[in-house]
Amino acid sequence: MDDDITARIAKGCTAFGGLQHRLWCEHGVSLKTKVEVYRAVVLTTLLFGSECWTLCRKHVKQLEQFHMRCVRKIAGIRWQDRVSNTRVLEMCGISGIEAFLLQSQFRWVGHVVRMPDFRIPKQACFGQLASGCRL
Repeated sequence: MDDDITARIAKGCTAFGGLQHRLWCEHGVSLKTKVEVYRAVVLTTLLFGSECWTLCRKHVKQLEQFHMRCVRKIAGIRWQDRVSNTRVLEMCGISGIEAFLLQSQFRWVGHVVRMPDFRIPKQACFGQLASGCRL
């Protein structure tokens, strides 16, 4: 999982950096617009495939650090300003990365539950062993 998370963060960083001078540093664009573009471009790149990730606390922390670094940059808040992460998220009207992860996982589970019984993802999630034991 470490390599996957690192690769996703690198791709998210590339997407964020591509908009650096055109959007994030642009003073004529509202914070709301910047946050919506961030959600549409950077978060979708960062969390692509996250519905099937099995994450440790370490991975969530890495994703959260990247997310907060981006949101602070968008809002123009430096770490020296001593503004809490909660306050920064409130100012931007966005939630933490863990909420996005849970939302995507719940969306996927809801999709699988509504699938017909013959579909492989549903069989993998809800199937039972005919014989054998759990290790």
